[in-house]
Amino acid sequence: MKLDTPARFSLALAIICIGAVILLVADATLLTIGVVLVGGLLLTFVTMGGGMPHPEPAPFIIQSTEPLEAIFDTLADPLLLIAGSIVTFANAAAKEFLGPHIVGQDIRTGLRHPAITALFADSAGTGIAEINGVGNAGQIWEVRVERATEGRRLVHMVDRTARHAAERARVDFVANASHELRTPLATLLGYIETLRDDAEAGNNPATRARFLGIMDAQAKRMQNLVSDLISLSRIEAEKHAFPDQDVDLAALVTLSVEERHQNVALDVPAGIMTIKGDAVQLSQLIHNLIDNAIKYGGDKEPVRVSLAQGLDDTITLAVGDKGDGIAPDHIPRLTERFYRVDAGRSQSAGGTGLGLSIVKHIAEHHRAKLSIESKLSEGTTVTVQFPSA
Repeated sequence: MKLDTPARFSLALAIICIGAVILLVADATLLTIGVVLVGGLLLTFVTMGGGMPHPEPAPFIIQSTEPLEAIFDTLADPLLLIAGSIVTFANAAAKEFLGPHIVGQDIRTGLRHPAITALFADSAGTGIAEINGVGNAGQIWEVRVERATEGRRLVHMVDRTARHAAERARVDFVANASHELRTPLATLLGYIETLRDDAEAGNNPATRARFLGIMDAQAKRMQNLVSDLISLSRIEAEKHAFPDQDVDLAALVTLSVEERHQNVALDVPAGIMTIKGDAVQLSQLIHNLIDNAIKYGGDKEPVRVSLAQGLDDTITLAVGDKGDGIAPDHIPRLTERFYRVDAGRSQSAGGTGLGLSIVKHIAEHHRAKLSIESKLSEGTTVTVQFPSA
């Protein structure tokens, strides 16, 4: 029987007291006293559990008996355990991705990819392979093979689709930006060469004026493109820093509409509508939305700009037009950089192809929700819902 600490001390003290009483009331020899005291100490030692008390385990240490397989099942990435080339274990993510029949199957048959076949050509080999065509179309997986216990190998699959998409977007962005700059540069160089030739245009004032006007427009197009690229870069660099200025969105929208002097109908209720934001970026967002609506909305009906405050204090900005509208398959890509529904019309209108991309990044920077609704022959409405201040 093991006693708790107070009981052990009480027992030891009682034994010592008994020894003392015997010493006082009896004619006991030193041997008797020694036997009593030693017996008391030995008894105390036994009641303490055969030694010094063991420290209680720390409360934050959790001793789990949960099987390792159950722990693997909680992971989001597919994990496989291979003996030779046969799958002996697959976690829940692997079974969902490859099917429950993968257990007991040859890994080279389960994944069916030349890189996997090469990776498992050596029965004890390890390494990394990148495969596609497994799972959904366009998915790219990184397969890592490491040694495990008892001659087995652990296969860890990581979805790298997003990383490759980001890299592809970066390459496309550089290519598109280069193309957008090269076109006006080629136009400028061509007209400059023509103006240098006195026989062609150098001595004709009317031709010179027309050429200089075209050159001026192309130079401004490049200037706008560079300005938009700088804005986009700055917004992306600041996307993790939530803006904390108090901005009266109603006043900002009213000012932006008044600066346009165009066919714009404004619907803003009286009062102050304050949000946390960056006034310069918000002004750019409003200008881009109104310019797009004017550019592609046609001249039949005015562009509608409105503000509304919800019951949860969110503020929604809506910019709508009654133009030709946009086909549904184009809408998801409208905020991509340099994406154009009608490239020829966009070029003639002088757009850079970055307007809605900048709008999207400014909305994300302000934790706002951007949505685009459009119907062919009926028009387009873009809304941005800002969180309450």
